[in-house]
Amino acid sequence: MKQKSFDAVSVNIQNDIKQANNKKISEIYKKLKELLKEFDKDSVFKNAKDLIKRALLFVDKRRLCLLILQDIFDSKDSLSDDQKQRLLKKLNEIADIHRTLGEDIIRFLGLM
Repeated sequence: MKQKSFDAVSVNIQNDIKQANNKKISEIYKKLKELLKEFDKDSVFKNAKDLIKRALLFVDKRRLCLLILQDIFDSKDSLSDDQKQRLLKKLNEIADIHRTLGEDIIRFLGLM
């Protein structure tokens, strides 16, 4: 299936975070943390600020996932083209973790 753009995959993942059950949220959280570790290009100061923000604003995993996703997108512009493509591929994989029935049908019909 064709990969979505960064904007489209961001919206999709944000919606998934809001709708997914706790098991799926844990899986999304784990994958986002891996991406953050791999693709975060922020300065030490920004990383410290983000860590404090996450600690102070941490309400639940859903909110934390949204903060991590934003942090990943903040670093996107400082990546090479190759890194951007790898990031986009991995984000599309995360977007597939939680799919609604409608998304499954559209995906099935797109593959026919």
